Amino acid sequence: MNRIEQEKETVGKMIELYCRHRLKADTVPEEYQHLAEYACRRLDHCRYGENKTACKDCPTHCYAPAEREQIREVMRWAGPRMLLYSPKDAIRHFWQRISHRAVDDAETVPVEVVEIDENGQQITYLPTAKEEKRMLRRKRLMNNRAYYYMGIVTRYMDRYYIDSILGLIPGWGDVIAVLSALPFVYFSTSVIKSVPLTLAVLNNALRDVLLGMLPFFVGDIIDIFHRSNKQNMDMIQGFVDGDTTVIKKVNQRAMQSAIALVLLLVLIALMIWLLISFGNYLYSQLASLF
Repeated sequence: MNRIEQEKETVGKMIELYCRHRLKADTVPEEYQHLAEYACRRLDHCRYGENKTACKDCPTHCYAPAEREQIREVMRWAGPRMLLYSPKDAIRHFWQRISHRAVDDAETVPVEVVEIDENGQQITYLPTAKEEKRMLRRKRLMNNRAYYYMGIVTRYMDRYYIDSILGLIPGWGDVIAVLSALPFVYFSTSVIKSVPLTLAVLNNALRDVLLGMLPFFVGDIIDIFHRSNKQNMDMIQGFVDGDTTVIKKVNQRAMQSAIALVLLLVLIALMIWLLISFGNYLYSQLASLF
């Protein structure tokens, strides 16, 4: 079975898993059958063929907006669960993604935009100067090494709940949480070069640290739902894709993010003081027993 056929099989299983367990449907609804057929047509007409990288990393967007959002929702939900229901496909997909980070043809901006109509016919047209500039910028950003590391951190720390598991280790869990945020901070400051985005990224990271410091495993439970790395990745992806909605939202909240950042630093310092004081109290109580 070649790679295209393997990806067809994998996406079909993910859609079926999503419908069966997320939608609680006994059979795949018609709209998701259409999505599966749509995805297969895209794979059949992929310009990179067997040398294709993961769709998420591809410089060519061949999905229509509605289908793109629909398949993203399916993959966000079904992707992590594939390890449980179909570990072989999940491991194979992960290996193919890290081993096909770039292909020769993908190193250049495509000279035409490729779309597939409802009948499966390939449509190509030359991009405008604005589209070409956007594609060049997007390709440059996604080829940055920090972008690759952010994807790895998001996948393992949040989607596979490793962040919450590490939080069970006192002290070290918080240190690792801070270190995992470094690629996001670097990318937003040095690559995107956006102050509002950097403030928003730092806010999510420090909020994660503060939650992790809550005692009696309360913070670790909240961490399962907070997923700061995923929130940061979604914001950065919005800037990479030129999503005006995301960019406008982040920019409008710049002042709010700055104030929240100061408050978080104060709260973290206060929490450290409380934890040290509580530790000293426990030590003195135990010492008095002996």
